Amino acid sequence: MLKICPLTDTFTNFIRHFDDNLPRCGFYLLMSVVQWLSLTLMATSLIVVAVFFLLASSCYALAAVKNQEYLKSSIQVGDDSVQGQVAEHVVRGVL
Repeated sequence: MLKICPLTDTFTNFIRHFDDNLPRCGFYLLMSVVQWLSLTLMATSLIVVAVFFLLASSCYALAAVKNQEYLKSSIQVGDDSVQGQVAEHVVRGVL
C-alpha cells in the first residue's frame, strides 16, 4: 500500500504527534463526542461505538495521569530482542 500511496514527511510528522497518551486521549474523546452528537438525531447501534471511544479515551487519560509511556502495538512479541523491551516497560510500570 505504501508503494501505491507514498507518505509525505509532513503527514508522517503529523501522525507522530499522536505517539503519546494525551493526544490519543483527545482524539478518542473527540470521536466519542461526535458519535454522541450523532445519537441526538436518532438512537442507533452507534451508541456502542460512542461508549468504546469514551472507554478508550478514559484508558489513555488514566495512562497519562499515571505517566506511563505509550507502547506501540507494532512490536513483534516473538522477537527475542523486543521481548526484553516489552519486559522492561512492564517492570517500569510495576515500579
